[in-house]
Amino acid sequence: MRLTNKALIAFVISNVGFVLGQNATVNVDACPGYNATNISNTRNGFKADLVLAGKACNVYGKDYERLSLTVTYETGKSR
Repeated sequence: MRLTNKALIAFVISNVGFVLGQNATVNVDACPGYNATNISNTRNGFKADLVLAGKACNVYGKDYERLSLTVTYETGKSR
């Protein structure tokens, strides 16, 4: 199964929140998360800007307004 860039970004963001949220005392489901913008393909993956989608929860420290995501696909095969 091949994921699209947007699906992969959604998967990464939601699972990071899930893993970190397992020990949270605050309801992390109420936190806004991030929206991906400026998604572009690179030679070996893609990159995107992540923008906080609402008011920061700061559950695990400071929620940054903007983040940069870079995904690099790696395989055991030489190209």
